[in-house]
Amino acid sequence: QLMTGSVAGAMFPYVSDTIFEQGGVDLGINLASNTPTIVDPYNRPTGYHMLRLGRTGSGKTFGASQYMLRLAQSIPNINMTIIDPMGDFVGVNHALAGDRIMIDGNVNINPMEIQPTPEHVIERAEGKINPFNMKLRDVEWFFSRFFSMNEDPLAAENRAVLSKAVKQSYAEAGITHELSTHSRDSPTITDVRKILADMNVNPEEYADPQTDDMIRRIRRTSGELALALEPFKEGNRYDNLAKPTSIDFGNNPVNYIDMTAVSARS
Repeated sequence: QLMTGSVAGAMFPYVSDTIFEQGGVDLGINLASNTPTIVDPYNRPTGYHMLRLGRTGSGKTFGASQYMLRLAQSIPNINMTIIDPMGDFVGVNHALAGDRIMIDGNVNINPMEIQPTPEHVIERAEGKINPFNMKLRDVEWFFSRFFSMNEDPLAAENRAVLSKAVKQSYAEAGITHELSTHSRDSPTITDVRKILADMNVNPEEYADPQTDDMIRRIRRTSGELALALEPFKEGNRYDNLAKPTSIDFGNNPVNYIDMTAVSARS
C-alpha cells in the first residue's frame, strides 16, 4: 500500500507539536500549535542541554533571562552559575541575589584545582568514573588552549613532558586516583614550573628509559616549556592563574561570573 510521507509520519509520532512536562518551566508559546511549551530540564530522557538560536534582536537574551528566573522559581534549591561575557544578565543575577564575581585578572583561579566528587555522583556512576583522569584531561585542555592562543601549538614531545610535570605536581601534593586524596590542597601552575625547572637541571631523574637521547630531550623540552610558561610567573600577565583559588562558589546557590573585562582573545 502506497502512502504519502505525511501519513507515514503521522503513524510514528517521534516528535510532538505539544510539549507539556509536569512541573517544568514555561519556555514560551509554540507557534505551530499555539500551545505553551513546558519543559522539565532535569527529567528528560534525552538530557537537559539546550540551544537557543535566533537573529540579532530576536529576543534570545530576553528569553534566556526569563528562563533562568522561572527555573529558579520552579526549583527553589537549584544551584546556578551564569557565565556572562557581554554583561547581558546582570539584572537576572540582581533579581536572584547572586554573588557577582569579576574576572579581571585580580581574582585567583587555579585551573589545576580538584574537588572531592559528591557522594551521590559516585553512587550513581557505580565506580565507572575516574575524577583524577578527568581532571588531568581538563588541565591538558587548559594548556593546549594557552599555547594555541599564543599561536604555538604543543608538539607531541612538549605535550608529553608537560604531562609528566603535571602528574608529578599532583603526586608531590599527595593527590592520586584515590578519591580520598582529592580533598588535599591542589598543586598550581607555579608548582608545575618548579618541576619543569628541576627536570631541566636533573633530567636523568625523569627519563624513562634513561638513555642519553631521552635525557637530552627532557632537558631541552623542559627548559623550553618553563620559558613558555613565564606569563604565569609572579607579577606577569597570568599570575592569578598560578595561585590557589581565592573565591568560593559554595556560599551562594547563584553565582554570576562577570567576564566583561576580559578581552575576546583572552
